Amino acid sequence: MSSVRRKYHVGDQPVPGYRLATLLETGNWDMEYWEAEGPDDAQVLLTIILVHKEIQEGLLGWFSVLPLYRRVVHHHLVSVPDLWLKTADGRVLRELPSGLAVRAGKPGSSPPAAAATQLKMLISELNPVEAVEIEPLGTRPRTLRDRLRECREGGQRGIPGDELVRVLEGPAKALDFLHQPMHDLGAGLGPVVHGGINPRNLVIAGSTVKVADWANLTKWKTFEVHRRVTPSAVVRGIAFSAPEALAGTPGIASDQYSLAVVYAALRTSALPYPKGANPSDMMDLIRRGELDFSKLPKPERRVVSKATALDPEKRWPTCSYLVRALGIALSP
Repeated sequence: MSSVRRKYHVGDQPVPGYRLATLLETGNWDMEYWEAEGPDDAQVLLTIILVHKEIQEGLLGWFSVLPLYRRVVHHHLVSVPDLWLKTADGRVLRELPSGLAVRAGKPGSSPPAAAATQLKMLISELNPVEAVEIEPLGTRPRTLRDRLRECREGGQRGIPGDELVRVLEGPAKALDFLHQPMHDLGAGLGPVVHGGINPRNLVIAGSTVKVADWANLTKWKTFEVHRRVTPSAVVRGIAFSAPEALAGTPGIASDQYSLAVVYAALRTSALPYPKGANPSDMMDLIRRGELDFSKLPKPERRVVSKATALDPEKRWPTCSYLVRALGIALSP
């Protein structure tokens, strides 16, 4: 890994229409985080990444399908960040040039062999040297994890059941929308599996809650190398995962499983594992179907247990069914 070198300065425009205002941080892989001014004086966060060989393939894979992800719009989905590429010959691109494309393979999977060959051709054709990711700038968004903390500080064990059911209705609708076989993300029409639902990516936006991180970058693993991975993130990735997801074969019912574990964790302030369980212990319990929901009242426990059945076919038909069943379980 090369040392971090500051490349840009206040007033520069790394991509058209965005002027750098304040350097916030530098990071690994020669990254710079800037506050910038965009069109109509919008305040945005620019992450500038020097493209090393290790991330070229993953970066171009994601860049090639990003226009397709931009078409996936729902009131309860957080929009995907914008991404620009700068090439060695000075081009600044928001999309691939006409005639260049990569078929991504089945959504949620790694690029197939044919796509890998296409990616190598793209690398040769474009030779990307820099990537610029753009997203709205603001205070760190509040999430349901933050709401849990507020409830605990107010003397409650967790988020009250009626409130939790109400705020999960939107994310359930968003997930059901993603699960419809109507999205073309580079491999023909099919569903989108989130594959990583947890309290931190359920974002509070006014009176509603939206699903973030749904455009799962893990299929372009070499691009993810520039992002920080902490031990807590590893635990989070396992704690809310369905058994089939751990086995590498997630499906649409996997998101329902994760949403049910999120409900239990936010309702009781505890994960359904023994105290002190490490990631390996968690994976064993998930694979055996031995999650502990005993802290939930019995009616809610029955609903969550069905949603976390080992056999995906035995779970609720949709995420919205799960949330409606929880609402019924809470009724007097």
